[in-house]
Order: sequence, then structure tokens, then C-alpha cells
Amino acid sequence: MLFLGTGRPGGAPLHSSRFDFNEEVLLTGVEIYCRAALDLLGDPSDPSRKENP
Repeated sequence: MLFLGTGRPGGAPLHSSRFDFNEEVLLTGVEIYCRAALDLLGDPSDPSRKENP
């Protein structure tokens, strides 16, 4: 499981109408998920990579 902090220090709690979502964290989240997918799938140019049957 992965949790990204999106609140701001001293800000309103998550389910408050005053919550200010920190959009800068979106790029970090995308990078983490992309790297995880690439690690899981492997490098297609790697000759030692095994194909699924």
C-alpha cells in the first residue's frame, strides 16, 4: 500500500471543505507508479528476461 501526503502543514483535515490539496504530489505519485510498473514488467530489451507462456 502507498500513501502520499497531500495536506499542507497546519492545514485543514482531509474531508474538510477547507482542505487544500497539494497538487505537487501528483507528479511524485505518477513517477512511483510508473517505476513500480516498469520494475514489475521488466526491461523488454533485457536478453535474460523470460516471456510468459
